[in-house]
Order: sequence, then structure tokens, then C-alpha cells
Amino acid sequence: MAEEIKNELEDLDDEVWKVLFLDGEETRFQVSNKGRIKNSKIFISQRLQNGYFSVTLSKKNYKVHRLVCMCFIENPENKRTVDHIDRNPKNNNLENLRWASHSEQCSNRSQINNNGSSRPVWRLDKDTGKKLESYKSFVEAGKWIIENKYAKSQEEASINISRVVCNKKESAYGFKWVYDEEIIEGEIWKEIPDIFINVKGFFASNFGRIRMSTGKISNSCSKENKTKDYLSITILRKIYKIHRLICQTFLDNPEKKEMVNHKNGIKHDNRLENLEFVTGSENCKHAVETGLVTTCKKITQYSLSGERIKDFDSIEQASSKTKIWRNDISLCCIGKTTSVKGYIFKYTDDLEGLEIATEKMSIILQPVVQYSTRGYKIEEFDTIEIASKKTNIHYNYIYKCCIGGQKNAGGFIWKFRDN
Repeated sequence: MAEEIKNELEDLDDEVWKVLFLDGEETRFQVSNKGRIKNSKIFISQRLQNGYFSVTLSKKNYKVHRLVCMCFIENPENKRTVDHIDRNPKNNNLENLRWASHSEQCSNRSQINNNGSSRPVWRLDKDTGKKLESYKSFVEAGKWIIENKYAKSQEEASINISRVVCNKKESAYGFKWVYDEEIIEGEIWKEIPDIFINVKGFFASNFGRIRMSTGKISNSCSKENKTKDYLSITILRKIYKIHRLICQTFLDNPEKKEMVNHKNGIKHDNRLENLEFVTGSENCKHAVETGLVTTCKKITQYSLSGERIKDFDSIEQASSKTKIWRNDISLCCIGKTTSVKGYIFKYTDDLEGLEIATEKMSIILQPVVQYSTRGYKIEEFDTIEIASKKTNIHYNYIYKCCIGGQKNAGGFIWKFRDN
């Protein structure tokens, strides 16, 4: 067992921290009963691997749920696995974990039946949402409808109940219907405005869950990102971050703040009470205060010709505004790449005495003419840079076409205007 220590960071309600022991040796890491890991004042980033959150400590990977159990729960029978009691592998709160044998794991798993037609459903009061009665399946619920003479066809009744569960109808036979395991006390559901996802019938909850148009509830999907800690979901083949959908559904944003902040620093905790709209500078300040990062550096964006375009409070804000991947911006800032997506990015504090103009300047400032593949003149541009931005064709391709390195660029022929 690990000994209790005092946490120097601001704790969550009822949060307890303990020193982590590995192979009988005390480490510099600490684990909380809320599933958080830290090293002194700095939170350790968690990532999703095969459905479970894990961390890297001293160059070794560990599952977070195992670390919590190791610190807080004795294991006298030396059981080899850790069971998530509610079957949610992302819920690493202490009260949701227990040491278990393989047979105990299987027994718990069998209680949650994911076969849609045989999943238990609840009949609810249409107005209050109060639970009235549970049924083993749509079929059993349909039988009740027939026995109580709400309908004549059991098959039709089962179909109508399933349509309510799948958000296709508001109610059926004067009742609300939901899957059994989906009811959480105090949970509130609101439809996600279609302005954000371009489709109706998807709902978000104040507990950070998303209900699909099929009725399935999910915190994430199979395309959960592998490089970041945020949970995401795919809707109509487009990936959305769940924390943004929760905020957009429940919170007003009159100041049009562009970012969403996790107040407790845990990026997969998407409960409404843990989220807030913030500016880039507010988000950066919070990250420093909570120990998620040690500092935030301002970023300046330039055109390829060296013209200063805009300043940002952080790489995260620059990425959000320009839709350019943050890692690409970071590489440009430290000089690993000269430009990204037709722009140059530099740390603002490093600008004194820095020459922004690159060896590409003489290339991109040359005037060019755009032709169709049949040789018809379309338009003249004062510089390759302007042509690239207006046509969305990379300047390198335009330049290569002009010097004969390739036949066309973007389906057009390009020539230097002076030629």
C-alpha cells in the first residue's frame, strides 16, 4: 500500500493523493483516487490505447486503472486483473475499480448485453422521466403494450418503441423509452444544434456523453485520436471533439471565445461542470497554473514574403485559428521547417534581430500567368504567393511548372509573366 501525502496542486472535491510504489521502490510519482497522475506539480499526460488510458513513467507504459488499484486497494488474493465495475474502461475513479479474477471479469461483462434487440429497456413517464417499468427487450415491451391494449400488433409496438429509443420519435403510446443501462441519475440531454454538425437527431448530455441518431450512447468512437488525449466522435464521416460539442450544446458563448478548457486539467473528463469557453490566453494561463505546461509562448504568423499577419497567445490558439496542425506550427517555430501551409511561424519572443525573409522570397515574389491546359490565358498574378493563395495551389508546384519541372499545377499551365 502507498502512503498518503499532501498534494501541492488544487485538488478536486474529495481527491486523495498517494505516493506510487513500483517493484517495492518509492517513485517520484503520485496517484489520486480520481484517476489522475502527477510528478510534483506537473500532471502526467494520459493517452488512450486499446480503449484504456495509460501513462509513461520512467520510459515504461502503465495502465492508469492498475496504478489506482495498486495505490488504494489491497490485493491479498493476488488477483491479476482490474475490473471497471460499470464496464466503462475510461472511468478510473477509485469507486469504479476492483481487483478481479478472469472469471469475475467475465461474470460482470455478461451482465451488460450489447445485442441491440435483446437489450433491456425502461418505460418512463413522458413528462417527468420517472422510471415506471423495465423490460428484457423491445419484444417484451411490445407484449406489455398489447396486454394493456395500447396497440393491436406486437411487432408494430416493438418497432415504435425502438424508434423512440433511437431518437426517431419523441414518445410511443404515451411513454418515453430508453435502454436500461443508459439512465444516470441527474443526467440531462439536449439535442446538439445542427449548425455545429450539419445533421439533426444527435444529443449531448451534461455528463459528457453523446447519443447517436441510432440511440447508441458513446463517449467516443473507434476513431478516437491516438496522438492527443481528447475524446472524439465521428458523425457523417467527420470527427468532432466531444468536449466542444458539450459546450456548444449547453453553454452560451456571447464573447465568441474560440477554445474550450477542462477546469481540472483532465482532457477526457467531459462533464459540463468541468468545461468552459476561454480565450487562447485564458487557456494558456490555466495550463500554467495547473501545472499542465510550464510556460506558454506567443506565436507570430508571417506570409512567405515576410509580411507580419497576426499574433497568437499560444501554438494551440494559432492551430485553432488557422486550422494548421499544432505540431507543424511548432516545427516551424523552432526552425525544423521553413514554412507550413504557405505561412511562416515564429515565437514572438525570438523575433528581435531575426530575419524572417527566407531563400524562397525571390521565388514567390515573381509575377506569373495562369493558362488552361489548352493554352487559353485565364489570369495574371503579381506574385506566385498571391496566385497560390487565390487558387489554393501550393507555390512550389506553380514554380516548378514555370521552370519546366512539371507540365501543370492544379490542372493549369503556369508561366512567368516576363516570359
